[in-house]
Amino acid sequence: MLTELSIQNLAIADRLTIEWHKGMTAISGETGAGKSILLEALGLCIGDRAAADIVRHGSDRADISASFDLTGLASAVEWLNGKELQDGDECIIRRTISKEGRSKAYINGSPVPLADLKVLGAQLLDIHAQHEHHALMQAGAQTRLLDSYGGLDTLKAEVGFAFSNWKQLNARLSAIRSGAADSQAKLQLLTYQVEEFDQLALKTGEVEQLEEEQHQLAHAEDLLGLLNNASENLLAGEGGLNDQFKQLSSCLKQALQFLPALSSTVDMIEEARIRIEEVDSDVRHSVDAVDVDPERLREVEARLSQIYLLARKHHCEPQELESTYEQLSTELAELAANVVDPEVLEATCKAAEKTLTTLSEKLGKQRHVVADELGAKVVAQLKALDIKADLAFELRPLDEPSPTGSERVEICISLNPGQPRKPLRKVASGGELSRISLAIQVATVAKQAMPTIVFDEVDVGIGGGTAEIVGRMLKEIGAHSQVLCITHLPQVASCAHQHLMVSKAVEDGATKSSARHLEGKARTAEIARMLGGIEITRKTLAHAEEMLQLAS
Repeated sequence: MLTELSIQNLAIADRLTIEWHKGMTAISGETGAGKSILLEALGLCIGDRAAADIVRHGSDRADISASFDLTGLASAVEWLNGKELQDGDECIIRRTISKEGRSKAYINGSPVPLADLKVLGAQLLDIHAQHEHHALMQAGAQTRLLDSYGGLDTLKAEVGFAFSNWKQLNARLSAIRSGAADSQAKLQLLTYQVEEFDQLALKTGEVEQLEEEQHQLAHAEDLLGLLNNASENLLAGEGGLNDQFKQLSSCLKQALQFLPALSSTVDMIEEARIRIEEVDSDVRHSVDAVDVDPERLREVEARLSQIYLLARKHHCEPQELESTYEQLSTELAELAANVVDPEVLEATCKAAEKTLTTLSEKLGKQRHVVADELGAKVVAQLKALDIKADLAFELRPLDEPSPTGSERVEICISLNPGQPRKPLRKVASGGELSRISLAIQVATVAKQAMPTIVFDEVDVGIGGGTAEIVGRMLKEIGAHSQVLCITHLPQVASCAHQHLMVSKAVEDGATKSSARHLEGKARTAEIARMLGGIEITRKTLAHAEEMLQLAS
């Protein structure tokens, strides 16, 4: 479960540290106070993408860390062990985002890729957004929901692999049947081209080495002249730099008896003279290394001509010949491997299709069982929310095989007795969709048993007695999972085991968000504020106190 969340310089949050507890925690506050910052911080800790504009104005970076207690979470501990990231029963996830948008992620102090945060975060935290019902209407979402609830993702992945294998074999068979002559011609061309490369036997980095050598050989005499001239100017005879520095050093040494402060100047002159001798030595070595060899120049230029000719043939730069050779070799190997008996390949295709059919039928049967179970649970939750509905997860057969099975799942519902069920997207209104989505989330969350579940205003669009029922539902989930619920409804907030209030204030000309746990009179006052009204009266406070007592 989540034990602590620390936020620095995220949006309007300057420095914010919050301790979290078991059970259900209600999170309330005025609109714009910063409740969404908590949600964004948690999302960043489980791998959400970050934008530069979330960094607090005037700050160089945002820094978020979340601490989790892993007691009882064997799968998460095993994953951390496999990555050599475990540090006892506590796990600290940290994320930093610079004002330029650069992001870094850490697990227990070790840098990790963002993908690792996603994998670990999926085992620690689940966030249900306030507009979840919109996502529920997207294509494939209802199928994914049912499969996730029923633990069918592994079997569905096997179906996807079998479908991909069958599809590839079919495509290969079609290509062989329709293009046998073309394939043979292409095979001959590729064979000739690869043999040309083999004869050239180009080595890695050879082009650059030859071009550099050709440049030096072609200008060897000019280079020798320049180096010899430099050497003569350095040390040769009277008037050379070394001779001038010796005379200068002698004069200054004589001046030392009159002006001792020149000692450091004499030292610098001596150092400079030694440097000149070293430069001369380097120049002489360079002279010895220069090779005036017309025969070698002709060999190098002939080799380069061969390389340039082949590059022109393949319309590429000489430096790209190595990758071109690899590409041609790969194409040749693949084409040669495809020269198989069509009848043998056809038999392989039929076997792959049979495997796909068997796995798809197995997935379909399990989906039917899960659909009946989940449908009944959602109907029960809807009844508690005062919606008498006939709802079912119906399986609609597909016209042809697919990577997700032989059917798609569609939630169908009838909100009026005696009327046939119709697809959810065609029947429910916005308010009904919100409650149906909440019922589905409550039904699925109970089985998934995620350590920490965040609900972001999933109670939007409801009120009165229904809101109280929603609060009780969330509290029930809090009995076996940690629940964090952002809400504007006092009926929901009063059911929580803990209450956190988020607020904002202007300090030194800057807006800052803060959060604190409420108890006793402070919590009663916040529930009274949520009940509404410009002025909180004694009656409002009494009503709030009564709600808290009834909820407890």
